[in-house]
Amino acid sequence: MHSWIRMTFAALVAALVAVLAIGGTAAAATKDHVAPIMALVESEIRAIVTAPDVIAAIKAQNAANASLDQAAIDGLDA
Repeated sequence: MHSWIRMTFAALVAALVAVLAIGGTAAAATKDHVAPIMALVESEIRAIVTAPDVIAAIKAQNAANASLDQAAIDGLDA
């Protein structure tokens, strides 16, 4: 897999983990979809997003883009 795809995937999964962690209230736990997603996060996704090479790749990408201002980011998104 290309490194940028893997980094993008890792970032998306990290966001999913964060959303699930923040939204893991008792009310959210009553939703039928929460338990299977949490099981997937715990059984597979957490290991992927916490792997040292993924973290190193994210840190490297962050360092490479640290000087970008909002206009440059918007240009990359276009």
